[in-house]
Amino acid sequence: MAAVADRLSVTPEDDVVLLDGGSPPSPVDLLMALTHARSLLLSGVQLAPPGPPGAFVLADPPTWRRVLTEGWEPPPGARLVCVGEVLASDLVDMLARTGRTVFLGRPGPGVTAPVALAPLDDGRGRRLGPPPAGVVRSVLDARGRPVAAGLVGELFVTDGTGGAVPAGLRCRVAGDGALEVVGPGEGRLFAGDRSVPAAGVEAVLTGFPGVAASAVTTDAERSRLVAWLVPDGTVPAGTEAEREAFTAAVRGRARTALPGHHVPAVFGILDELPLGPGGGIDRGALPEPPARAPREPVAQVPPRNGVERRVLSLFQEVLGLSVIGVHADFFGLGGHSLLAAKMLSRVRAEFGLQVPVRDFFRLPTPAGLAAAIEELERARDRRPTADEALLAQLAGMSDDEIDQLLRHLN
Repeated sequence: MAAVADRLSVTPEDDVVLLDGGSPPSPVDLLMALTHARSLLLSGVQLAPPGPPGAFVLADPPTWRRVLTEGWEPPPGARLVCVGEVLASDLVDMLARTGRTVFLGRPGPGVTAPVALAPLDDGRGRRLGPPPAGVVRSVLDARGRPVAAGLVGELFVTDGTGGAVPAGLRCRVAGDGALEVVGPGEGRLFAGDRSVPAAGVEAVLTGFPGVAASAVTTDAERSRLVAWLVPDGTVPAGTEAEREAFTAAVRGRARTALPGHHVPAVFGILDELPLGPGGGIDRGALPEPPARAPREPVAQVPPRNGVERRVLSLFQEVLGLSVIGVHADFFGLGGHSLLAAKMLSRVRAEFGLQVPVRDFFRLPTPAGLAAAIEELERARDRRPTADEALLAQLAGMSDDEIDQLLRHLN
């Protein structure tokens, strides 16, 4: 906690805001604020508070993307802190465009201090900068030996017993000794704003009926998770229709068994998985993912009103598809968190309304999004005018209070 407070220059006169992304906040962030700052404000999942001027505002990358996409404005003079294994360049640009001071960091293993935390610079988060006080880092090769300048290895952090613990990142040692992040560590994948344990997802998928083996990777942009399945022969998967039904069933089970960001956006089928010399999955030899996700087995219901028609057009534009029904699932069609942000941005431009990300994720179909838009339009129409609001305020005041107000206004 002291190392984080020191790196951020937190004083007893500072306030700290923790934006809630739906998961428990970092113990390091909580204790740092409680022991070094003047106050701590915890936001709710649904609404980010404005926060006091000059506050430190802390959140992980997915939460920052959500609140900034929804149009949240950081308080004046705020210092924004974003710590995550994945720091996508477009998210870093979004933070920079707020005009506030920005700190970027990478988390340490477990509940330890971050392995890096520094102000935004020309490295845009790719260079780790010096470690916080007390954090000992090393970049090692497959045999546990330090790598030379210019080479890539796994980033490790020394724990309290002197042992080396992987930090989940692969880094290159620059000529000046600085560390540059080049990708996820062994056994992990970067997808959107999150790091995903590939083996954990594969273990769940392989346990489903009809699946003999599975391999998880990402697309070229590292924006979507892609799952390749090998059928075990007990479920029909010969024709295209049978394959689509098979992958749709696996996708449905995955949504109930895995966290949302661990569910692959695209599923494909292989006769066998490519293996490396050691017998493990050779992810580099996996084929390119399908151009789009297989269609969900949902009837192609046409739009039933003008709002659904306009929303359906946005779905087609963002996803690059020509035939979509109003009950088609955005994520089942290949959508992901980055495309969801683009979708809501297009909705804001088209309708002049900001649909909360949580509402879209709750029912990510054209019909669901259209219903959310219609509800926001009704709320906007019900909003009282300035005169109506003043009359309502006066109606709740006593005669003496009204007399005092009139004397004050002269």
